[in-house]
Amino acid sequence: MIEKLILTELKRCPFCGGNGKITTDGGGFRVCCEKCFASAQLSVDQEAATDTWNKRYHEWISTHDRFPEKGQQCLIYPVDGKPEVAHLEDGKFVFWDGFCIDANKISHWRPLPVLPEEVES
Repeated sequence: MIEKLILTELKRCPFCGGNGKITTDGGGFRVCCEKCFASAQLSVDQEAATDTWNKRYHEWISTHDRFPEKGQQCLIYPVDGKPEVAHLEDGKFVFWDGFCIDANKISHWRPLPVLPEEVES
């Protein structure tokens, strides 16, 4: 019997729209963007790496559903009509410069993307 290999198509990068590519890394597999080098977490096989890349963990989350963990850096919306990076502390979102906004004034948030690993040149 001949086994049919089914490869799931990789979605485009959620950050820049670039193409994803499966790479081997430290005994596992991960998908990295060929354009911005964003990457998914390390997986045990190519299928798991593809599934991880294709899941979109970084969708906007309503503050009516839940808030981020205390201290977790995230993107919040809206702040003067645009998204901003902040973390939750004592019922307020705190920005890099110490400015605070009441958490109840924010409608949505999302985790920050995983940073790309350093690439040696």
